[in-house]
Amino acid sequence: MQWAFIFIVGLTVVTGQQECKNAVFNACVLPEPYTAVNENDIAACAAICSVYAATGSCSMYSFEANDGIGENCKIYDMQTSIPDFQAACNEVGLPVHDECIFYDDECTVTNLCPTCTACGTGTCGGYMQMDCEFQGLIMERHPGIPFDTCQLLCRIERATYIHYYRESNDCYCMASDKRACKKQVVQYGTDINTCSDASKVSSANEEWIEDPSSGVPPPKKIA
Repeated sequence: MQWAFIFIVGLTVVTGQQECKNAVFNACVLPEPYTAVNENDIAACAAICSVYAATGSCSMYSFEANDGIGENCKIYDMQTSIPDFQAACNEVGLPVHDECIFYDDECTVTNLCPTCTACGTGTCGGYMQMDCEFQGLIMERHPGIPFDTCQLLCRIERATYIHYYRESNDCYCMASDKRACKKQVVQYGTDINTCSDASKVSSANEEWIEDPSSGVPPPKKIA
């Protein structure tokens, strides 16, 4: 099916918490950690980041459940902004909303996005899940389309979740947000109690249990 759109461009700055939750960023390049320690949970890792943030040495931290083995809490003194960091990630996963979601401090209103939410600095966009396996059924695949068009089509198709590849512009409309993620990455200052979804995070030793095939070829795993 061919789609034709007329763009009306405007600029809006909208931030939200519920709209910015439940996001996945895969195939990202994390900087070298400033330091790394072993912690039992993400709350303890957040507390470690707060200590280093007092001296300007923690802007972001990552936590990976590993049954108490290894340095699973990493502290990053990252100079790049969170929106710029997220923009360099190849894979994005997010729920389908009535408005378009952009992981930036500003978003642009068009015919495709009559309302939009900017999940930038100071929002739940600062909480990210990484190293995720998407396990929901694929309702439809739309190759070679922009991110905002992907959100529109998945909304029209009443999908629940979006899996998008930035390099190839491939859009997957998913029937559910079912996934298992190994890593949580958080901007310093983000409220993990408000923004995190621990039910989607697995330990490093768990195996993925995938849904039956929908008949649509799944996206390729990117190392």
